[in-house]
Amino acid sequence: MTNTRNAFRLNRSKKQKIETDKLWIAIQSLELTPEQKRFFENRFWDQYKWFSRKANQNQKRGNKLGIGVLIANTFVTSFAALNIGITGAIKFINISTFTLSICSTIATQVHKRYNFDQIGDEYRVTSEKMKSMFWILIANQASIPENEYLDFVTKVEGIIQGDIERFIVAQTKQNEEQFKNQEKGQQPTNRNF
Repeated sequence: MTNTRNAFRLNRSKKQKIETDKLWIAIQSLELTPEQKRFFENRFWDQYKWFSRKANQNQKRGNKLGIGVLIANTFVTSFAALNIGITGAIKFINISTFTLSICSTIATQVHKRYNFDQIGDEYRVTSEKMKSMFWILIANQASIPENEYLDFVTKVEGIIQGDIERFIVAQTKQNEEQFKNQEKGQQPTNRNF
């Protein structure tokens, strides 16, 4: 069974490595100036792949947490509903219910706090937006006129800058919340003096 699973994983990873992204093939097939080629291969392609990878990572995290919460809540409810008269079983059920309740609460709070699903969706939208802008840019043309290229670069940089600004705002908000929580925690000790 383990060998079959490992063979499947190897075959899947080989297929993923062999399968070249259509977007990359399109970039390589264009007649570009050296500056344009550098931008498309380094800045655009790297950012597109980064957004796609982050979307996948965050969506997987969100899915795992959601499934964990669902399973833990299901077991907690089931254990709470059981009515067994055996003392050893009651102790096991009580400990299991308590442990799963803690796990469920932690997973729920992590899920709420970090909002992986929403972050994954935002990254997915951004990567798809970049990809669609690229396909529109190269539609029915082998080379890209300079004015269209500059407009495209401006849009891509705007998307990247918007993501950076969202990150800064989120980080600032998180720092402010931590500062407020620290102040709340320190206020009672200051009143005792």
